[in-house]
Amino acid sequence: WRVHLGAGSGDQVGFLSLLADTAKGLPGSNLVLENINYNASRGDLILQVQAPRSEQLVQFTQALAARGLQAEIGTISQEANQVKGSIKVRSGGGAS
Repeated sequence: WRVHLGAGSGDQVGFLSLLADTAKGLPGSNLVLENINYNASRGDLILQVQAPRSEQLVQFTQALAARGLQAEIGTISQEANQVKGSIKVRSGGGAS
């Protein structure tokens, strides 16, 4: 299972490592995680989240970048008193 989940081989960051690095930023971010998708061929996580304001998605992606991960906001939709969005996260691979 470790090999299947990509627990580290070569310079590819596996699912568990990427998820662990990403999850460290969730406490205190005011984001509610709704769904996670992992694409092994691209090596990225797509997080579906909701928050009271869109600025919180921006702050979360900036915090991930500060830890050496590549993070970008995909879609954002405003609903009654919340914002829903997707965030793509990849290993930094030396680039920020």
